[in-house]
Amino acid sequence: MADEKEIAYWDWRSEDPPCMGIQIQSPEGIVYPLEEQLTLIDTGYSGGILLPKQIYRRLHLHKWEYPDPEIYIMANEKEIKTIQARGYIIVPRLSSELIEVKIDTPKEEDTKDILLGCEFIRQFKLLLNGLNGKVCII
Repeated sequence: MADEKEIAYWDWRSEDPPCMGIQIQSPEGIVYPLEEQLTLIDTGYSGGILLPKQIYRRLHLHKWEYPDPEIYIMANEKEIKTIQARGYIIVPRLSSELIEVKIDTPKEEDTKDILLGCEFIRQFKLLLNGLNGKVCII
């Protein structure tokens, strides 16, 4: 790993869960938030990104929904049925490139956090560097 260079990184305090900074964009070009927002990395969630219903609606993602709901089993063994739509994630510290992703929102009980799941993070070589307090894309 000595030859690997950090392309982008975010500070990570040991008492906090790992996060990376992102923005979300709908297919019609609505962006949330306007600046990079630190977002939880959740390896127990196999989807792309999970949004609270309010943000999902703000992005007008109902216009881009897939016909069938998705069911996920979270790390705490809780089952979550979601509505899915097509959308994009931007990692501003990396580039302005739009990364296509399936965006989930809970069908029933809402979530308060935005979660980045395995489907999204598999697209990167991600290093959780606890010794140096960084989450890095390398």
